[in-house]
Amino acid sequence: MSSNIINSNTIIGVVIHDAGGAEVITSYLKNKTQKFLVCAEGPAVNILKKKIPNKLIHKLDIVLANSDVLLCGTSYPSNLEFTAIKQARALKKPCISVLDHWVNYKKRFLRLGELVLPDQIWVLDNYAKEIAKKKFPYVSLKQIKNPYLLEMEIEFNKLQKIKKINRKVDRILYLTEHIGNTSINLKKLNHHDVEVFDFLIKNIKFITKKKYEFTIRVHPKEFKEKYNIIHKFFDAPVIIDNNTSLIKQIATHDIIVGCATMAMVVGLACKKRVISCIPPNSKIIPLPHKKIVYLKNLVKE
Repeated sequence: MSSNIINSNTIIGVVIHDAGGAEVITSYLKNKTQKFLVCAEGPAVNILKKKIPNKLIHKLDIVLANSDVLLCGTSYPSNLEFTAIKQARALKKPCISVLDHWVNYKKRFLRLGELVLPDQIWVLDNYAKEIAKKKFPYVSLKQIKNPYLLEMEIEFNKLQKIKKINRKVDRILYLTEHIGNTSINLKKLNHHDVEVFDFLIKNIKFITKKKYEFTIRVHPKEFKEKYNIIHKFFDAPVIIDNNTSLIKQIATHDIIVGCATMAMVVGLACKKRVISCIPPNSKIIPLPHKKIVYLKNLVKE
């Protein structure tokens, strides 16, 4: 199969649910002149509205019937993209999936023991390419420049004009992620969160020797209420802020902390100090990026 499934005359059917894939695909499409139709659910809806305003959202069957090729994100536990790929394959319609992360590749295409793969997978860097080669040796792969990261870098460079204040204090940005418990009734910290924050709080002296301020940015799939009690455990001001844009937060903070979220890679692209606070012996899969510093290694040293 040719690596160029999409050309200037192709009508693209877009199917997106989770934030990661939605950010990449909307950044890819926002400056394109060709026609595309969108089926969006979940966190992808707000991302689409923000980046491509006034774009209509259609039902999946409408998108499938009126497009030449499908361009999908990948989600879990949502079945939206899985269903879209399965139906596209039945219709013999070419289908592309964008891998926006570096973990759980097979899980993204597997439901109840059924593996449904697209005609082509797009990856965004060499790390992802090597992982995808091993996981999907018989699927066509195409590496593209990450349009979301490129967009973030441009915005970050514009924000460099913002003056830094109070340099006696380190501003730490903590990026949460959706790992483990998926209950929509979850209002309190689950075991994963407790383990991570316990490790982080006990060892924050290895991250900074200065006084610090702590900002929490909550993942789109999580409840902000989960983190309302966090301020009790930090000997520093703590705020929860999902109103400021991610890139402005990164620009105005000194240290970016998380476990293994894609937003940490945005921090790397902006040349910030990025620290993973995955606790020792945790089952969380780390990001492959070599420039990420691990708190557990700082503690050992």
